[in-house]
Amino acid sequence: AENANIALRKLEGGGWGVASVPHSGKTYYVNANATDANGNATDADDESRGTINAPFSTLDYALGRSALKTGDLIFVQEGHTESVIAAADVAFADVGVVVIGQGSGNNRPLFTVDTATAAMIKFSSASCRLSNVRIQAGIASLAAMVDVAASGTVIDNCELLNDDGTF
Repeated sequence: AENANIALRKLEGGGWGVASVPHSGKTYYVNANATDANGNATDADDESRGTINAPFSTLDYALGRSALKTGDLIFVQEGHTESVIAAADVAFADVGVVVIGQGSGNNRPLFTVDTATAAMIKFSSASCRLSNVRIQAGIASLAAMVDVAASGTVIDNCELLNDDGTF
């Protein structure tokens, strides 16, 4: 059976509408800035997390889970920030995984690729998708922010930024 989660989509001419995101697997959430009902940080990565109310704290962790399967969908919540500090630190290694950033403009998730010149987001499995995030080079000597080594990879509605925050 196909699942459909609800996502907001900006409408032409302004305003917001509801759009479904069809997928055949499970849905997970990521947000390093999540808090509980009392305002306490919920910064943790473990198998009991990944829900909208208790998201994983990093996309790196979510993508590295052995339970991830083809057709799974990961929403990276608005305002999420994450540093990518090593080669393939954030790696799409499972076929058919979809990652969608929530939010608009500068509130979209931000991935800063820095620390090592070989640090990057890597696509090594087919038919993966990354959508609606910002990716910024954190150092001027970076070899590549993104490495696509798999067929059927889709990167859409993403903003790639220089180390000074410009296009």
